[in-house]
Amino acid sequence: MKDFQRKRVYDADADVSDGKLFTFAGVGLYVQRVLRSKWWQKRCAIREIELSTKTGIWYDADRKSSKRGFIRIAQKDEGSWTERDIVHELAHVFCKPSKDPDNNHGRHWARAYYDLTRRYRGKQVARELVAAFLKHGVRCEPPPNLKELF
Repeated sequence: MKDFQRKRVYDADADVSDGKLFTFAGVGLYVQRVLRSKWWQKRCAIREIELSTKTGIWYDADRKSSKRGFIRIAQKDEGSWTERDIVHELAHVFCKPSKDPDNNHGRHWARAYYDLTRRYRGKQVARELVAAFLKHGVRCEPPPNLKELF
């Protein structure tokens, strides 16, 4: 199945600030902070995420356990993983990847990405993301309530 919004999402991502830079260990701490939060636990069954640097950025849900997920992050210079990239990948785990393209970069994934951005990166960055979604034609379902950002 085709991932119809992928290029639009990547173009929109380029318009959103990177945020903090993290070492590999810092990525793990950031992910653990999100997974332990009440917000995440109320909305997602995934409780453990394995980080790996094997083959670029990649995400998956563990086929044997509904409580595990995986994120593989590209090998980069130490300290060059961005907060934006981490939240992007967490949105994939949140949506539990499947053959349904809407879970990859579709409308529901875009909403999860927005919600995670607003919750963990703040309203200002969420406003940047909404503006970038509008500029690049990224569809989001349900659409964000713009009143909550201002």
